[in-house]
Amino acid sequence: MQDEDIDLTRLHVLLVEDEKFAVKLESMVLKQIGITQVTIAEDGESAIQLIDTQDFDVVLSDWNLPGANGLDILRHLRSRRAKTPFVMLTGNKGLDAVQEAVAQGVDGYLVKPFSVPQMKSKIISALRRQGRL
Repeated sequence: MQDEDIDLTRLHVLLVEDEKFAVKLESMVLKQIGITQVTIAEDGESAIQLIDTQDFDVVLSDWNLPGANGLDILRHLRSRRAKTPFVMLTGNKGLDAVQEAVAQGVDGYLVKPFSVPQMKSKIISALRRQGRL
């Protein structure tokens, strides 16, 4: 099955992003690929609380956040819901950062700014990696 044929409309996504403009842009991108069930957390602590109380099909998280950062969220997710796909959103292109995220079990890494097809591809890859497609 081609990636463009995969239906993502049933997914419930946790979007962790502290910048309001980025939330709007990322939400629009998700909507363009068919994802309308989006829960937004504006900081790491809120994301961790949501992960403890709700099931998500995918977690998309910015790296730099107030309080707990993206790696903290990833570690928490892996300790609670190891098979939930996690995609890190960041402007940080450094190799050390990527290696650290990979070591913690990240399923995808998306460098800002990104396109609609790039977002869709990363989500599909993360779902496949965790055996959800």
